[in-house]
Amino acid sequence: MKIALITAMHSEYNEIKSLLDKGGIDSPHTFSVHECGMGKVNAAMVAERLCLEGAEAIISVGIAGGIDADLTQGDTVLSTRLAYHDVWCGAPNQKGQVQDLPLYYETPLFQNVEVAGVKKGLIVTGDQFITNEAQLKQIKADFPGALAVDMESAAIAQVCHQNQVLFGSIRMISDVVGEEYQQQKYEKFWETCPNKLAEITKEIIEKL
Repeated sequence: MKIALITAMHSEYNEIKSLLDKGGIDSPHTFSVHECGMGKVNAAMVAERLCLEGAEAIISVGIAGGIDADLTQGDTVLSTRLAYHDVWCGAPNQKGQVQDLPLYYETPLFQNVEVAGVKKGLIVTGDQFITNEAQLKQIKADFPGALAVDMESAAIAQVCHQNQVLFGSIRMISDVVGEEYQQQKYEKFWETCPNKLAEITKEIIEKL
């Protein structure tokens, strides 16, 4: 299977690209890594190009904010499904649903992947860095089962859905929304994040 990995940030891209260039992944699949920049539009543009170039699966790899009480900084979440938390197209659509498309994008790519300590569940996406309790409470009210929030995954999932391409998201928790000193902890996390993200990504994709 031809699998494309998409990262939003250059530091994430560098570590994962370096890992691939060293030939350090034991897998029957072929992999490529691509940088898209932050946000839904940037992510969707790169995902569409990769679909047209023949990718059979696309994996969004990066960081996310934790919005579940059981998550702490450094934990990893694998998507079982994706949704937008910042979309509203009016009735009769549901909150998060782009009209004429599903509310949830199912991501069966990881259904047989089990890694110790890695959680699976719903990841929600929006063009916002979530930093306060009011934002968190609204997202949790709309999506009670959501584990993490990012800025790219659901947009890539929508593109893959429309192109009938498999999709999944690997997200390492960089900060826990609403936690004291959230911004400072997020900035400190970047000192070790890229290397840790590459290591867990390797472990996960070797199990595909």
